[in-house]
Amino acid sequence: MDRERDSPTSGTRWEEYARRSFSPEMMLKYPTRENKLSKSHGEFRQLVLVLLLAISEVQRIQTPIAVRARYLNKIARLSSRYEGMPKPRMCDRLVECASDSIIIREAKRLANVILQNQRTRRRPWRVDYSALFEHYVQHLFKEVALKKSYAIVCNPHYSISGRAPA
Repeated sequence: MDRERDSPTSGTRWEEYARRSFSPEMMLKYPTRENKLSKSHGEFRQLVLVLLLAISEVQRIQTPIAVRARYLNKIARLSSRYEGMPKPRMCDRLVECASDSIIIREAKRLANVILQNQRTRRRPWRVDYSALFEHYVQHLFKEVALKKSYAIVCNPHYSISGRAPA
């Protein structure tokens, strides 16, 4: 999308500017090619919507305080920057194009992971699996002991005394 600006930017079309800058009234008008992912671009809005969805997920009460505190500054900065943008309709998947740069492809890939919730590694926040396994094994032994009429002593301490071998 072409647009005229009052100052040059990284997308300034210098060939076009050179052709028409002979006229004094056109010298301070710079024809500029807008970036594909400008704020009015649909895919950019979709990515921002996924970002806001991820932010709201991190801010939920189920998220541990340590995780929320770690990202508090980043969340505040990103929320204030993108909160007022018009929100498009939520899509199921963002399409990666061959013309996209590597950064945009990576952003779309991560957005698709968030949208489809297909993480390959899920990270539980509060489960100590060693303690869970110990309790599970204790439960199994209790059930077997009840069926066989045995007695169970949990976490006994045995004192060991005697001479050390030579």
